[in-house]
Amino acid sequence: MIKYREDSEIDYIRLIDMISQCGRDDMSTDYKELYKTVNNSMRVVTAWDFDYMIGFANIVKAPECDKEVKHILVDKEYSGLGIEEKLEDMLAIG
Repeated sequence: MIKYREDSEIDYIRLIDMISQCGRDDMSTDYKELYKTVNNSMRVVTAWDFDYMIGFANIVKAPECDKEVKHILVDKEYSGLGIEEKLEDMLAIG
């Protein structure tokens, strides 16, 4: 059963893996940079399969243009299950 969390518990190793897996070049895979980005996020939501983080979403304020940027990542093995949509909905609610 997939559980969703709106707290700061992040598995950074899994997050780096998902960034690489999804081929995202708009997010750093450097731990310190990623930690800073997550902590400066306006909102963070994660999806978990028991204790395994399978999804991540956040909203950050882009300093260069002062607009909000969303990042939504879901492990490829869990795609097509509606997780991405649920994470996006949870970002919008907050």
